[in-house]
Amino acid sequence: MYWSEIYRPKNFEDIIGNEEIRLNVLKWLVKWLPGTKPLLLIGPPGVGKTTIVKILSSLLNYDLIELNASDTRSSPQLEKLINPLYDNTSIFGKKILLFFDEVDGIYGREDSGGLEILINIVKAANFPIIFVANSNNIKLKNLSKLCKIFKFQHISANLLMMFLNYVLFKQGYPLTFDDKKWIVEKSNGDVRTMLNLAQSKCTGYGKFVHETFKVDISEGLNEFFLSKTKDDAKKILLSLDGKYPDPRYGLSSEERRKDIVNSLFTSIVSSKLDIDNLSLLLDGLSQIDLHVARINKNRNWNLLRYMNNVIIQLLYENIQNKTISYNQYGISWPVMGQVFSRGVPLRNLISKLSLSFHVSSSTFGMIFFPYLLEIIHEFKIDINDLILNLLLDEKFIEIIQKEILRSKRYERT
Repeated sequence: MYWSEIYRPKNFEDIIGNEEIRLNVLKWLVKWLPGTKPLLLIGPPGVGKTTIVKILSSLLNYDLIELNASDTRSSPQLEKLINPLYDNTSIFGKKILLFFDEVDGIYGREDSGGLEILINIVKAANFPIIFVANSNNIKLKNLSKLCKIFKFQHISANLLMMFLNYVLFKQGYPLTFDDKKWIVEKSNGDVRTMLNLAQSKCTGYGKFVHETFKVDISEGLNEFFLSKTKDDAKKILLSLDGKYPDPRYGLSSEERRKDIVNSLFTSIVSSKLDIDNLSLLLDGLSQIDLHVARINKNRNWNLLRYMNNVIIQLLYENIQNKTISYNQYGISWPVMGQVFSRGVPLRNLISKLSLSFHVSSSTFGMIFFPYLLEIIHEFKIDINDLILNLLLDEKFIEIIQKEILRSKRYERT
């Protein structure tokens, strides 16, 4: 369990004894309930936006339906998830509160009408809705007009220090004033980041991360791809405002953006490289990713200090004189569209088949499914009979046929 989860209030009762917080929540209700206008909470990560939503749902006795716009961004996905909510009751008979996190993650043509469908939902909904965003940018203009907006600020350094002292006392970890000061400064008003930094510091990870970061990861990686020598490339990596995070922490969208391995991956796969160079770079990245995962799994965080050297060793020669530039979002939509269109029905099939074979979906997909396709093909098993015997929907017949064709084409190449 991580401190950022331990010290996050789970419901209103967790903090009901705090009179000041209770009064502030009641003020919110007084402002919000009369018009039942959707709320749009805007503010930086780690300042309590999600926490206040969960407290409100608990106080009002609503079932909280939580969606993340970064994961659910297209019109068909949203309609499928939200249409059943118009009855305004859950299976337990409680009223529903729809919570849409990271709504500023919906943008542009590639999101297939996601923002437009949200606006339509707001106009038609008979249940309360709360949106959360890190910033109020131009793409949220039309949605903002329909909402009551509340803006959150960074938590002050004094309040962060008070809370940090409380958590350290509860956990029984002493830290020097300089360490606590560094943690608070690095947190930049973000409580979740502060708790993650404090836990990392207390358990060994923070012994080597006192470098002063100067360069945004987007600018730094562009310089890295254009660097002329290995020494220059290493200096650039050392100056990046980026890290090698443990994915088990509750990472915000901004923290995910600053994940160096992820940013390298999204930049490389978005570049126009020939297949040989792309293959070499992705092979190097996979090795880097394995190193980071093993370090985090075994909690050998001191070894992360060598990751910049590993990146230089595995990637530098193959990025020389290549047209690679920073890209935050990775694979282009035409490619991702094909992956999504194939992935959803395939995941449904694997999920159903895994039940028949009494294994997890991931185990069936990685280990069983390729052999099943091979057996069907080699022994000319009638797919219709197979689906009938397994009591599956006939729509899966076509999916299996397509996967067998793909596997055969892959073998020929």
